[in-house]
Amino acid sequence: MEKELVTWFNILNKPPLEYLKGVEDFYNAYGEVLEMQDRHAHLLSYKDDDYLHVILCASILHHYSDQDIETLKELLVKFYYQDWVAGQTKTTRSQTCCNIINVLKEKKSMDYITSIVKEYLDDKNITQRFKDNLKDSNLYTKFYFINGKTAKKNSWVKPILILVEYFMSDNANPACIKMDDDLHVERILPQNPDPSSQWMKDFSEEERGLYTHSLANLTLLGGKKNTKALSQALNQDFKEKKEIYMGKTIMLDNKKTFRVMTCYDMTKNDVCRYTEWTPTSLEKRKES
Repeated sequence: MEKELVTWFNILNKPPLEYLKGVEDFYNAYGEVLEMQDRHAHLLSYKDDDYLHVILCASILHHYSDQDIETLKELLVKFYYQDWVAGQTKTTRSQTCCNIINVLKEKKSMDYITSIVKEYLDDKNITQRFKDNLKDSNLYTKFYFINGKTAKKNSWVKPILILVEYFMSDNANPACIKMDDDLHVERILPQNPDPSSQWMKDFSEEERGLYTHSLANLTLLGGKKNTKALSQALNQDFKEKKEIYMGKTIMLDNKKTFRVMTCYDMTKNDVCRYTEWTPTSLEKRKES
C-alpha cells in the first residue's frame, strides 16, 4: 500500500502534503457552494450537474471577488436554463463547461467567460429554441405531464415557474422552494371545465386548445394533494378559484371545510390581480 501511494504521488508530481492541502481547499470550497442561499444558487440546485459545482468551486479557489461570483451564478442560470429548455444534454454542453473551468483557472474576466457562453448559445441556436419551447401552446403536455398521466423526468417546467416566482420579489435571498411532490403546477383555465361554467362562455373550443396547456395559463401551488377535493375545487370558475388561491377555506359536498393549497406570490400577486381570466388576460400575461 505504501509503495502504491508513493507511485501515485510521483505521478501527480506533488508532495503528499501539498496534494492533501488541495483536497482540503476543494472540500471547503464545495461546502461554501452548498451553503449559498441566494436565488441564483437555488435555481442552479434544481439542475443535477457536477460541472456546476466544479465551476463555482473553481471561482472560489482562484479567488474571484464576491461580485464576480454573483455575476458568474447569474450567467450560469442563463446558460443552464436556456440549454435545459432548448432540450440540450450534458454531453452537448460539457466542452463549454470545461472551457469555463479552464479560463477560471487562468483568472480570465467575467466578460471573457460570458463570451464563451454566448458563443455556445449562438452556435447551437439555443436561445431561439428556448423561446420557441416556452411559447409552445402544448407546453404542459409536451414538457411536463405527458399524456396526462406521467410527470416527465427532469422536466424544466417547475423550475421555470420557480424562477419567475423568485424574481417577482426584490429579495435576492429567498427561502428555497423544494422540488418535491407537494409542489404542483396548476392550470388556471382547467382542462375539463364544466359545460355550464363561465369558462365555456369565455373561451371557444379553439381558444381552450390554444391556451389550456400554455405557459401563460400555469402557476404554482403548494401543499398536500387531496386529489378528489383538489380537482373539485380547482375546476371552479375563476372568481371562486381566486378566493381559493388567496387562502379562503372551502366546503365540498357540504361535508368538510379546509384550505386547499398554499399559494405562492406569482399566484397571489400576479394571477389574482386579474378580475377575469379570458383570452385577453392570457395574452396580457404572456407578454408581461
